[in-house]
Amino acid sequence: GDVYKRQAQMKVIKDQERKIDAGLTNLQKGVGRLHQIAIQIGSEIDVQNKMLDNTEKVVDQQTNKLASINRRLDKLVKNSNPINLSLIHISEPTRLLSISYAVFCLKKKKRKCKKYNT
Repeated sequence: GDVYKRQAQMKVIKDQERKIDAGLTNLQKGVGRLHQIAIQIGSEIDVQNKMLDNTEKVVDQQTNKLASINRRLDKLVKNSNPINLSLIHISEPTRLLSISYAVFCLKKKKRKCKKYNT
């Protein structure tokens, strides 16, 4: 009686241990996969951070160029006869765009010729 009960209990315990071991093995595999995914994500973040740093550097360079152009343009307009020149458009870069640009145009104003009828 007691020997049979003890053997039955031992069998139940061994079955539970096998299930626990199988569960731990699956958990170990899952953690290993998560570790590999985390490494890949970390690498991708490093690459994208380098790309963002490069983009920021280019935007800063273009912003400095635009500031220089604007200073020269201001100087040109101040030193010119304002009646002969008119500023058409200036567009400044934003950090939201990957490409910065500046567009401006100075155009000579047309002189009005008065005709006199004789």
